[in-house]
Amino acid sequence: MHDIGKLALPDSILQKAGPLNAEEWAVVKRHPLVGARILSGSDSDIIQLAEIVALTHHEKWDGSGYPRGLKGEDIPLVGRIVAICDVFDALTVRRPYKPAFPLKKAYSILRESSGSHFDPAVVQAFFAAEAEILRTHCSYGDDSPNRPLTPAIIAASIAHPSSPHLLAVHAQSVDDASSS
Repeated sequence: MHDIGKLALPDSILQKAGPLNAEEWAVVKRHPLVGARILSGSDSDIIQLAEIVALTHHEKWDGSGYPRGLKGEDIPLVGRIVAICDVFDALTVRRPYKPAFPLKKAYSILRESSGSHFDPAVVQAFFAAEAEILRTHCSYGDDSPNRPLTPAIIAASIAHPSSPHLLAVHAQSVDDASSS
């Protein structure tokens, strides 16, 4: 649900094979606000958490992210966790505009972004679970029939296992994937 705001984006942008121009990029940068608005007002704890994630998953540790330019611990922890997971997923899965990167290259990019894009503690937690992330990536990557369960969701539950909300999402996704 972190990218639910992309529902408001035209397919011409979402499926574009080449780089986005400045106008298209401005449209894309609105999706966290749209997503948070879609999810706002719920009494459900999980939907309230999803609202926070939708709003903050593109913020960066150094304050250069969007939509609000939050910095450091002003970014909710769940947003910081999903940020690294979202980037990992984007790097390691084919997109209309790029092939999947090899894991070694993706890992290098994540490590190099510690302290700028990502919270260093979240990067450390991510790599502490590297074996599980690799297993999940192999099980749910581009060519897996199990792809509906994205590595970003699994990695988030691994990176912060004490969060019952993320574990609940993971457990429900596993149940859904195994019953289909």
